[in-house]
Amino acid sequence: MDHDEDLEEVQRILNYRFRDITLLSDALTAAGADLDNYEGNRRLAAIGVDVIGLCLDFDAHQKKGKPSKTPGTITLVGSFSVKHQVKLPS
Repeated sequence: MDHDEDLEEVQRILNYRFRDITLLSDALTAAGADLDNYEGNRRLAAIGVDVIGLCLDFDAHQKKGKPSKTPGTITLVGSFSVKHQVKLPS
């Protein structure tokens, strides 16, 4: 799955279409991943981490389960934008 397909999958999971898909991509790209703009999106990436945590909490709430929002889980879910290989659960 390539990066564009990953972003489409995230939008499907969130049930939300971004008017500007680069905002989603930037939010989920770790600061430092773009060597040309090392500081680049550090603030937006922090928002992305919070959004991932919110989504994990919401999913757990909907399933009446225990929140799975741990630093490791958030890192794993967020790493797809850097590795372009992590498939998010649906």
